[in-house]
Formats: sequence, structure tokens, C-alpha cells
Amino acid sequence: MGNFMKKLTWTHKSLILRMLSILLTCIAVISVSSLGASGQTVGKKITIDKKNTSVRQIIYELRKQSGMNFMFEDSQIDKMAPKTLQLKNVSVEKALDELLKDTGYTYKITGNSVAIVRKVENKQVEGHTVSGIIMDENGEPLVGATVVLKGTTRGVVADAEGAYSIHVPSNITTLEVSFLGYQKVEVIIGNRMEINLKLKPDSRMIEDVVVTGYQTISKERATGAYSIVGAKVLEQKPTVNISSALNGLVPGLAIENSPVEGSARFIIRGKGSLRGYQEDSDPLIVVDGFPISGYTESNDPFETINPNDVESITVLKDAAATSIYGARAANGVIVITTKKGKSDKLDISAGAYWAVSSRVDLDYLFNMASAENQFRYVELMHGYNAMPSGSDPYSDPRYHRTYMSEPHRLLFERDKGNITIDEYNKLKKELIESGNRKVWKDDLNDYVFRHALRSQYNVALRGMNQRMNYAFSGSYDGEKGYLKGNDKQRILLNINTSTKLTKNLTFDVTLNSSFAKQQNRGTSAYSGLQGYISPWSRFVGDNGEFIHMPTSSTVYEAILESDYEGKTPADWHYNPIKDRQYIDDESKAVTYRIQGGFEYSTTWGLKLGARGQYESRRYTTHLAYDPESYYVRDYYNTYSTQNEITGMFESYFPRGGVFTDAGNEYEAYNLRGQADYNYLKDKHALSVLAGTEVLSSTTESRPSITRYGYNKYTNAVLTQPDYISDVITIFDRESGAKTKMPYEDLGTLSTYEDRFFSIYANAVYTYNERYSLTGSFRTDASNFQSQRQRDKFSPFWSVGASWLVSRENFMQQVSWVDLLKLRASLGIAGVAAGKSKISSVTTLNTRPGNILFNKGESFNDISYPGNETLTWEKSRTLNIGLDMELFNHKLSGCIEFYNKYSYDVLSYATVPTISQGKNSVMYNNAKVLNRGVELSLNTDLRVAGDLKWRGVFNYSYNNNKVKAFYENTPISPQMPGLIEGYPMGVILVLKPSGYTPEGYIKLQGKDGTQEPILDNVSSHTSDRILRQNGETIGDNNWFYYLGTSTPKSQLSFSNQFTWKGMTLSFMITGRFGYYVRRGDEFTANNPGAASFSKRLDRAFTVYDAGYGNQTSYSEYPLYNDENYQLYQNIEKNVSDASQMFVTNYIKGDHIRLNEVYWGYDLPEWLLSRQNVFKRINVYVQVSNLGILWSKNKDMDPDYRVGTIKPMPTFMFGLKVNFRNW
Repeated sequence: MGNFMKKLTWTHKSLILRMLSILLTCIAVISVSSLGASGQTVGKKITIDKKNTSVRQIIYELRKQSGMNFMFEDSQIDKMAPKTLQLKNVSVEKALDELLKDTGYTYKITGNSVAIVRKVENKQVEGHTVSGIIMDENGEPLVGATVVLKGTTRGVVADAEGAYSIHVPSNITTLEVSFLGYQKVEVIIGNRMEINLKLKPDSRMIEDVVVTGYQTISKERATGAYSIVGAKVLEQKPTVNISSALNGLVPGLAIENSPVEGSARFIIRGKGSLRGYQEDSDPLIVVDGFPISGYTESNDPFETINPNDVESITVLKDAAATSIYGARAANGVIVITTKKGKSDKLDISAGAYWAVSSRVDLDYLFNMASAENQFRYVELMHGYNAMPSGSDPYSDPRYHRTYMSEPHRLLFERDKGNITIDEYNKLKKELIESGNRKVWKDDLNDYVFRHALRSQYNVALRGMNQRMNYAFSGSYDGEKGYLKGNDKQRILLNINTSTKLTKNLTFDVTLNSSFAKQQNRGTSAYSGLQGYISPWSRFVGDNGEFIHMPTSSTVYEAILESDYEGKTPADWHYNPIKDRQYIDDESKAVTYRIQGGFEYSTTWGLKLGARGQYESRRYTTHLAYDPESYYVRDYYNTYSTQNEITGMFESYFPRGGVFTDAGNEYEAYNLRGQADYNYLKDKHALSVLAGTEVLSSTTESRPSITRYGYNKYTNAVLTQPDYISDVITIFDRESGAKTKMPYEDLGTLSTYEDRFFSIYANAVYTYNERYSLTGSFRTDASNFQSQRQRDKFSPFWSVGASWLVSRENFMQQVSWVDLLKLRASLGIAGVAAGKSKISSVTTLNTRPGNILFNKGESFNDISYPGNETLTWEKSRTLNIGLDMELFNHKLSGCIEFYNKYSYDVLSYATVPTISQGKNSVMYNNAKVLNRGVELSLNTDLRVAGDLKWRGVFNYSYNNNKVKAFYENTPISPQMPGLIEGYPMGVILVLKPSGYTPEGYIKLQGKDGTQEPILDNVSSHTSDRILRQNGETIGDNNWFYYLGTSTPKSQLSFSNQFTWKGMTLSFMITGRFGYYVRRGDEFTANNPGAASFSKRLDRAFTVYDAGYGNQTSYSEYPLYNDENYQLYQNIEKNVSDASQMFVTNYIKGDHIRLNEVYWGYDLPEWLLSRQNVFKRINVYVQVSNLGILWSKNKDMDPDYRVGTIKPMPTFMFGLKVNFRNW
């Protein structure tokens, strides 16, 4: 099959996938038409012989024999006395009657489900009758819901329509309404005769199972570390990308990178892998049992997941939870389960939201000093170091393409005598006034930036019947980014159906498809102006005319006007706003993911399954410049000669545009065969699974191809450039220097194939519903591993144990403890060597050659020199945890302690140059230790009346340390890399202590000495710590260990208040124990820059006060008569040293308000007036609200000065559920 698929073109594959989509849609339609099928009957006969056995165990046996789902409340069932039951060939009803006799409980059968509920009395006394309907949040009747008079045992059970009627004595004021899996409600009766209620799901019940992707087990039997996020929590976090909703919800799940646009990247329990490839260092993402593989920065796995389809997210953290994924689980696993049909009627839901963000904070982004000080600084530097004559644009055409900032240009023109001193002062005054009016911000806001707009529309159809479960969903996302010209669209279509072919055989198939397109014209324009914004920048004049913007790629404006205006083949002025319309910068991503398989179930606990997944992903980029764009016009003019008769320049560059495209394709097959066996007898419960799977994936990267002389209307190249002949550009017309026409080779077509073969097993044994043991084993083999057969396989394993203390007899009298569980686990998981394009065998690149140097003949070079010693990265994790639920579930939580030891960690090591021409090779030569603690506390309290509060507090602490790094090269303090005994992300700094009277910076040594920076040696930028000689950081007198760039601890505090149909929630998050670089450093080594940071203002404050009057260091020194001659020679040394000053780092500790959410469900009395909607929910969300507290007051620690920080976003949304068909 693999060879057959490889022969198919992308067009053929796309056609096949679309045909499958149509087929699956037809299946779903057929399933809808079968809704009238009768529900499953309770006709199976029960034979049971149990003596002195717990009620729970007997219920498990009934479930096994009948195939029905049983729902009950753990705390009550566990308090029932053991029963003796001896029955043969009786109905389920008869068995239940005998089981529940004299227990005070009864049962309610609905379809294939049995609810065990408290038996209630209904005695008539004086009072009045109250009736109504009990429904779920979607308006569906809750058959079997219990309505009890508070303080008594009298009550009734809701019928098939959810209706109830109960006589209320005059001395009773409150009704208690409950249903298994839903939150209990107390309602004041008053004089009301009708009370209709909607119950909300109880998240404790929804999250009562742990989904690993290979199996689903109850939380009570699990021994590993995991966190579950349910659909109700996610519903209050509307987003286009589900990754952004996870922030703060899971202790130990830290955000490594969270860009303003795009998805977040996560770290689970600290970094243990050193490689930068996303798929090697990020957690494994699993959707409905299968991993999403092969993703990169341009192919985000979360982008293909519809957030509205997510039922739950389970984060697996320790080896007991993750080891079953073997070589791909060392970084943790995020398991996503999507929604399936639940009702025996067609359930239709729809939703939409519209969001708008505030504008980009331009002062924070550009961080410019005052206009006066910018001019003053350029004048100061110009007085000591005017532009060298060799760079004079008037002197030689080779310097015509010269950039000068506006103050620099005026000084230059004044010195040349082209403007007078009075004219200079007048122009200077006008520029400063313009800068003070912030005209540059007006132009940026009017023509470059905008309010980001985002909208989403989604619809879902789900349902089930006796033989089929089906679901269809569709979503459209549209976004206009904060840069004008940046637009995104995405369509997600998902179809899922599961069909019961026979009594024991089930077939299911799922198709997930994603179509995304992104236009980046705004990015192209912004990148052209980003480094040239100044307080006097203008893009459009007062009369609407486009203004020329000088850059390093444009001709000096005076020369442009005098020598080239009207003579060149094309206009040579540049304006990024005007240019934007002539650029087409587009990317597309098309993704298909198909899952399917068969499952055969026996009546005695064995299940056999065969499943598979096919993934196909195509990513393309398209960058086209029209002939009117500056990019192409610059080519026309540069490659031209001057006609000696007319004086006009004539271009020999091909007419037309310039077009570049590139991309990559990914294709993967994952096949799995698995057997599950569940055994339950007396006090013994055993669940065992074993299976094998194979994975084959191919990644093809299409090289970047540039075509000159391109006609976008005919999609053809009109004229091929002459790459061979020597030419003279317009700038070399006097010097006669020759060059070649622009040429780009076809690049390298790379193909990477990954193949895995795996065998795995897992077992869970529970005795007496209290003591559980778990074990997992997996061995993986990869085509990138050792050539020796015995070394290809690497075993990964885990063992775990748990003790459900709360079910011990001695705990039965401790009524305030609902659940108390101790657990521990130990195991090893791994990361596959080779996933970051390395191998145990030597691999080659095939390159297309170069027309200029080898006539285009292809050639080979070494991609990676083989290393037979390569093996899997491994991570051994010890975890100890305590789970608790107290005070009738009003308080719950868990605490975890873990020790995660990563060894055989891959990193490059420097070696003598070897025959393949490489001087570094990847080895398993590092060890990393992560130790930490995680705490989660949950409250669920009634504050007063119908007002409820639910709070979730999460805290995690991680101590990361490099335990071993077998590298003998010296440590460079500027780029320290990994250092044994220190955390990853180590920061080394110099400590400036003050100034000499002349303004030279003094450094503070650890021994108390102070030394001015006067040359390269005293700057200490060339210092090296010779670890090969046993030296450590402590042996260097000048470099100090500051800390780490990775937060050591994180917290989140979520609060939700509900009152009647309203919900108000907000989340606070915090990060602590790390340092960040400010990013706004000012140095004096680039006086020709367009602008300078605000730290220049502080530099002038120190300058004016005098360096001899300073008692400490505060800012980079400026030139003066005493220091400039030496500083001109050592400027680079001083500048390089200043980059490592401790003053350039700040503590990152902060607390921020992430979001505030308000939602409202329209009341039932209003919806009951029509027969269309059963639920209408409106909501408002405000996100990115900023910092509440910070250790520093200058900047957002996660988005340093000079970058775009998240803008506050305001969202309005609507969710609708239609009445069932």
C-alpha cells in the first residue's frame, strides 16, 4: 500500500480523500434516517452466584453480563452491606430487585442505561402540590431525576419526559433535586406551583476516567500522574486554537513560548531534551487514540483540531501514564478526546463569536527616546566621528545606495555646504516638533497597524441509535491580523461514525480535514520599515501622497533626485505602504487525517481490535512581486546601462515579476492491533491489554524556486536571465566592476523517512476496590537506530501502585473524607534518536548544482556522519501522589512529588575534523534532572441561595539541573550553553560598579577589585572557563551566575461564580524564579541607526550629571572630550561587554490577569414560547488584560520591550442548541 500511495500524485490523493469525505457524509445521513429504530431492550438473562460480595462488585458483574451501562453514586454504594445473590437465567430487572432489596435504593432503566437512585417516600399531608420538568443544560429531560423534600426521605422520580409532581407540606421550604452525573440543586419553594430546573453536569463525574489513548480506566484504579480538563471548562475559553485554552489549567504544564499570533508551545515537568526541533522537544499530541506526527513550526498540530469538538484533554505526566507510548513519551503526552453522539435523537448545535483587539502598543514596540535627545545624540557623535569620506554618496556611484537617518543626513548636508546653518536649525526644529506630536504613530496606526478582528462560525450534528453513533462538525475561522494586509482563513470539517455490524463487531471511521490559507502582505510591508522607524517618520503626506522612505536598499535621496529621477527604467522611490499592494505573500496548508478500525467484543471480557490512521499534510508558500513592486523595480534599475546619446538608463533585466515558491509534504501510516481483556470476580479486577503497531512516515521538503521575468496572468516566465555573462550594474558604471545576474539554484529536495515497529502491553490489577497495581511495557525499533539488530530495540516500562485509603473500614466513620488515595509510580520513557534528522548511518544530501560554477551538475555532500553508538534518549521518572476529596466533595485536590532523570540525552560534541568534513557529531552525552512538586486545590461551594463559587488553584515548582555534559570545549560566558551543576538556560553576567571620571565603565570582581574597561582583555569578553582543566564558573573572578531564563514555579487561580443562568469567571496566572533580558539595550556603536531606545534619555541624565559624580553604574556612557579617542578604538569591546551586564536583566516574577468571562443562559420560560431552541447562551470574554503585579515595573517579562505584546481582546459570542429531532 505504501508503494502504491507513493506513486499517486497529490491531485490523485486529494481526489481520493474528497471521495472518502462524500462517502462518510452519506454514512452519516443514512444514520440520521435510522433514528426511528427502537432502543435497545433489556432482554439478556443473568446468572450470578455471589456470596458476601460488595454491591459494587455485583454491579460490575451485571454490567459484564448485560452489556448495559450502570450509573451510581460511589459514596452511597460503598456504604451498603455485602450481599449474597444466587440467581439463574433471570432478567436484569429481577437481578436488580434482589440486589437492592432492603437497601433504600431503587433503579431506573432508560435505553441501555441503568441509574441506581435513592428510594423515596411520598406521603400526603397538608400543603400544596409543586410540579415541573427536570432537564439537563441542553433542555433534554433527565429521566429518573430525584426530587426530595429537604430534611425528609419523601420524594418522587422524574418520568420519561422529565416531569415530576410532588405534594409539599406547609412546613417544607426547600426541594433537593439530584441526578447522577449532575450537580445537586436546592431550590426555595415559596408559593410557586411550578418549578422547572436545568441541572449542570458534575465535572467530578465527567472526569471520572483517565483516557490514555490506548485504554480508558477509572481514576480510582489509576496510579500515574495526570490532569483532566473537561468540556465545561473549555467552553468558557472560546479560541481558534485549543493550545491557548490550556494556559494555567494544568499544574506542571508550562508554556515555553506563546506568540501573539499562533499556538503555544509547552513543557511538561521541565526540559529534558536539548534539541530544538519541535517534534523532539514538545509533548506528544494524541487525538482519539492516535498521535499527530511530523509537525513543525509551519505545521502546528493544534491548528487541525476544532476546539468546539473537544470533549476532554488529559495531560499524562509521569512514566506510569506515558510509558505505553515508549520512545515518544519522555516529554509528556497530551491526549485529546473529541465529542461523539450521546442522544438517541439528532442533536444540532451551532455557535459563533466575534472578537476585536486593541491596537498594538507602539510606544512599547518601538521604545524610542525623546526627539530632542535623539537629535542631540547624533550631533554629539557627529562632532567626534563624522561620516568617513569613503562613504560619501556624492563621491562615487558605488556609495549611492547609502542610508542616513534624518538627523545624520541634515548634518551631512550642512557639512557639505548644501544647506546653511540656519536652514539646518529650522529643519531640526521642524523634525523635533513633528516627533513630539507623535505623527509617526498616527501614520503607523492609519496605514500599517489596525484593530485585529477575528470571527468563528461552527455547527455540529451528533446522535446515536441502537446500531450507530455519528457526529459531523464544521467550523470556519476568519481573521484580519493586527497588520494591514495579513488575513487568515481556516475551514475544519470532521466526520465520525461508529457502526455495530453484528452483535459483537463494531466498525468506526473518522475523517478530519483542515484547509488553511494565510496572506502575509502586512508582514512584508512591516519587515521593510521595521528598522527605519524614527520620531520623524512619515509614510503619507498631509495631502494623501506617498512619501519616499529611505532604507539601506534605496538610493540616497539627493542623488536619486539629481542623477536618476526620470532617467531609470522604473521609478526608484520606495514606500512600504504603496508597495504592499504589489506583493502576494501567501501560504496554504491542507491536512487530512483518517482513522478507522474494527473491534470484536466477547461476552466474557475479551476485545480484539485492529485500527489504523493515515495522515496527509501539504504546506506551500507563494511569494510573488509584481513588476510595480520596489523589489522588481530595484532589479530593473540596478541591472541597466546608460545610453551615451540620450543619457537614459536601459535595463537588461527580464521584464515581468519575480516569483518564489516552496513547501513540504508529510504522509504517515499508523497501524495497530490490540487485545484487551477485563476480568472481574469477587474482590479481584484485572484489565490487560497487549498490542503491536507500525508507523511509517515520509517528509518531503520541496526546494525554494525563484523565477525572474514571471507573468502571473499566464503563469509563465517570459525571459530567462543570462546567469553566465558578466554584467556591470548601474552603481559600477564608473569603476567597471563586473558581477553576475541574480541567480538562485533549485535548492535541495530532501526526503526523510521514519519507520517504527513497536510491541506494548499494560495491566491493571485491583484487589477489593482498594489496592491497585499497574504495569506497562513497550519496546520500539526505528530505522534511525543502530545497525546492530540487538540494539535496535529499546525497552520502556513502568510500574505503579495505589491505595484507596478512604474505602478502608477504619475510614468509614470519618464522614468528612469522601476520597483519599495514595499512589506511586516508577518507569522509563524515551525520545527517538533520528527524529531530528540524525542517524546511526551516514546520510547524504543530493544538491542540484550551480549554473555558474559546475554547469548545473548535481553533487552529493554529507548530511550527517553516521554514529553507531546512537541510542534512544531516556527519561526515568519517580512519582508520588496524594488525591483527596473532602466535605461532601466541596474541597478536593492532589499533590505530586516527582523526580525526572533524563539520560542518554543527545547533544552535539566538537570533535577533530573527520573524513566526512564535519567537526561536530551528535552523541548521547548529557544527563538532565528535573525535580518538582505540583499542587492542585478545587473548591465547590454554595455561597448564598443560588450563588455558587468554584475555585481552582494550581501551583507547580520545577528545579532543573544539568547533571552531566561530556564536552571538553571551553565555556564562553557570552553563550554558556550547558554547564554541569547548573540549570538549562543558565545566565552569566558581568557586574558594572560605576564609572571613572572620564566615563570608562568599571567592573566589579568577586574578590572586591574594580577594573575599568580599557581594552579587550579588561572587557573580559574573551574570557573562557576551561572545563577541560576542571575550571568552574566560581574560578572566574568577573562572571557571576545570575539564574535561569526558565521559570522555576508557576501558579494559576481560576474562579467561577454562578447565579441562576449567569456565569462569571476569571483567571489569574503567575510565573516566578527566572530572569529575562530587557531587550532595550543602548550602545554607542551604531550612531547611524534610525532611532534609539529610551535608555538614551537616561544616558544623557548621567552624562549631564558627570561620570565622576556617579556612585554606581546606571547606563551606557557617551562620548566626551576625555574618553572619545580611546572609546573609538575599543567601542566593540565595551559594547560586547555591556550586553552581558546584569543591568540588562530583570526578574521575571509577575502575576497577570489572563481573562474575564461572563455568560448567560436564556431562561427556560422564554425558550418554551417557541419550539426551536432548547438552549441559547450569550457570552462576553475579555482576555490579555495585562500585568497585575511584577517584580519590575518597566516591561512585560514574557514579551520584552521592542516586541509586540498581547493586545487586550474583547469577544462576544453566541451558542445555540436546537430541540432534538
